[in-house]
Amino acid sequence: MVWMGWDPGAGVMRELEGRAESLAGTFNEQGMTNTMWAYATMGWEPGAGLMRGLEVQLDAMTGTFNTQNVANTLWAYIAMGREPGAGLMRAFEGLAEALAGTFNTQDVANTLCRLVYSSFFSIWVKDCDGCTFCCSS
Repeated sequence: MVWMGWDPGAGVMRELEGRAESLAGTFNEQGMTNTMWAYATMGWEPGAGLMRGLEVQLDAMTGTFNTQNVANTLWAYIAMGREPGAGLMRAFEGLAEALAGTFNTQDVANTLCRLVYSSFFSIWVKDCDGCTFCCSS
């Protein structure tokens, strides 16, 4: 939407968010990751209800994430200026550890960059431009 030069209005975002909130418990890994990525990319702040629903689903499903889901979800948290809860962060770290043997060079760089930035929110850069050498995906 934003890439097409169109910034969606509050009305359409409110309606889409309401629908996403009602469906949050049914999202699969890709749906959760894409929803968080889209909000972060557009610079829109998801409402508390939607974030709560997504985080409950994230917490239940992180063990089934692939490397791209992990990297993109962590990037979305960073770009939205949010910090995953301690339990969710431990789950991401455990998953990164379990998947490390399957990572390619880009997976390693992206995951490290996201883990570093999510560990240092006090010095974090809003859109991750400060680490474009590793966070480009």
